Amino acid sequence: EGIRFLEKSMNNTKKNQDSGIKKNKKIFGRSLTVTQDLKKGDILKFHNLEAKKPSGKGIAAKDFESVIGKKLIKNIKRGQFIKRGDIS
Repeated sequence: EGIRFLEKSMNNTKKNQDSGIKKNKKIFGRSLTVTQDLKKGDILKFHNLEAKKPSGKGIAAKDFESVIGKKLIKNIKRGQFIKRGDIS
């Protein structure tokens, strides 16, 4: 019974850790925004991008390389989060 108790408590700890990690990623993670107003048809360059909190508002900052060189399909204002639907 003692071993089963330990196994059960370890599983609960793992679930709580996973939940905590997800919450922390949302709070401390970052999404991509633009540094200036950009127009439809502009090509995104590294200097147009910055990462801001929180994550989940747009494209994850860690995926910035997949955005560079993409064309905007709509106008985006400075500080606005970039979503996949904004680029082609």
